[in-house]
Amino acid sequence: MSKEKDMYDLIKPENEAIKEEKETVSKKKEKVTKESNEPKISKINSDTKVVIGIISGMILVCAALIFYYFWGINKQVVASYKGGEVTRGEYEIYYKLFEPMLTYYGYEEDAIKTEVLNKIIIDKVVIKKAKEAKVKITDEQKSEVDELFKDKDEVAQYVEKGIDPDKMKQIYYDDALINAYIEKITSEAKEEDIKQFIIDAEGDKANYNKYNTSYILYGKDKDASKEDLKKLKDTATATLERIEKGEGFASVGQEVSEADETIQYGEEYSVYLNGTSVPSFEEALRKMKTGELTEEVVESEEYGYFIIKINSIEENARLNSEDAASNYVNELLANMQKDAKIKPNTKKLDSVVASLSK
Repeated sequence: MSKEKDMYDLIKPENEAIKEEKETVSKKKEKVTKESNEPKISKINSDTKVVIGIISGMILVCAALIFYYFWGINKQVVASYKGGEVTRGEYEIYYKLFEPMLTYYGYEEDAIKTEVLNKIIIDKVVIKKAKEAKVKITDEQKSEVDELFKDKDEVAQYVEKGIDPDKMKQIYYDDALINAYIEKITSEAKEEDIKQFIIDAEGDKANYNKYNTSYILYGKDKDASKEDLKKLKDTATATLERIEKGEGFASVGQEVSEADETIQYGEEYSVYLNGTSVPSFEEALRKMKTGELTEEVVESEEYGYFIIKINSIEENARLNSEDAASNYVNELLANMQKDAKIKPNTKKLDSVVASLSK
């Protein structure tokens, strides 16, 4: 073997070793680069996902807590009655609806609080009765409500008051059902039922007739002196004497009322003797017959002096009148409310009203 070959043989392994070392270093660099890139990126993404997951979970938990908090508040029972309960959510809607109207008519806050509660409960009771009687609203009535709530302005006014339009829509449906039930029991009211209702209210001496009258009223001033009242009565008496002597009631009534605006001529005035008219007016009619005039002027402390004539009397007309049937049904509704035995939670109602009044 030559000397050059021997040297070559000695160098070759060294070159291969260097090459192998370089390859190893290169692979290590690749590995390090790969490790420095891929694993670290993967770790950052994983941590971010965990944080986002935690935040999302917290948001969901908070949202759920808020939902259940308000849901729980709305479900608080503010009153109970025989057969049911009234929740805060129900009370708030009715209060927002009816408080402005009741305030307008002069109701005090405590009275408003009670009136709203009574309204809710009688509605609930009547709705239950209506469903038991299988009363339903018509498709036409339902369509009317649906059309109403397609009106953006109509919906906006409820949103402005803080009332859920869908819940308001249901109240409209319920109101239609209540009216349908009231119409049903009114139409089914029997004469003997109405008569018994009148007797219960007024006693065995109740009057069932309808009195068709005409009158002339000499109205008095609230600040009138005794002397002024005497002159007024004397003037009214003189007018009565004119009619008694043969002058027509209508012509005299028209004449004196046109001459003095404080004198009122009532050409046609129908009365039931049920306590809804002027007491002295009704009492005078009890003593009169068809075609008769009052024997003397009838004094009313509030209004002045009446001259009355009965034009006709309709026997038992009250038993078939819309007023009597309506009063009979109103009494039924009042009894339903009484039978409900309402038990308000005064503390919670006060809290609701206070929160709505802010």
